[in-house]
Formats: sequence, C-alpha cells, structure tokens
Amino acid sequence: MSKKLFITTSEKPAAVDVCPAGELDATVSMAKATAGADGVFTSEKTGAFVKLADKPFFLQVLVAGINGIDAAKSAELAKLYAAR
Repeated sequence: MSKKLFITTSEKPAAVDVCPAGELDATVSMAKATAGADGVFTSEKTGAFVKLADKPFFLQVLVAGINGIDAAKSAELAKLYAAR
C-alpha cells in the first residue's frame, strides 16, 4: 500500500508516492527505469524512484511537464529527498 503526497514546486506540480521497500526491484523493472550513479532510478514514463537509507520505504517522484512526466525534474527532486 502506498501513500501519496502532492506538492507544488516553484516551477511545476509534483507528486511523491511512498511505497514499501520490498516493491522497489519489481517497480523499477516494470517501469524499465535506468539507475543513476546517485542511486536514483529514472524512467521517462514513470518519473524517478529513490530508496532512502535506513527507511522501510522508497519514493516515487513525479514532476509534471508540458508533455507529461518531466523525468529530469523528477530525478532532481528525488535527489533532494535522498539527501535529507
């Protein structure tokens, strides 16, 4: 079961979904997300995924762009969460 948090950045609306850590591998695989060196997985269609250290969950971050999901902005916001 996941929980959603909707936020608005200074530029674009965004959504953060909190999901159980055990679902990360399957989610990343289904989304065909690519791993970055920073531990953030990015997909053009589903945003970014990040596992937070010592937490029993991961985050899916979606930032809306003009033509759908903005993967770069999603990854940027996910990195900010990971750094906290």
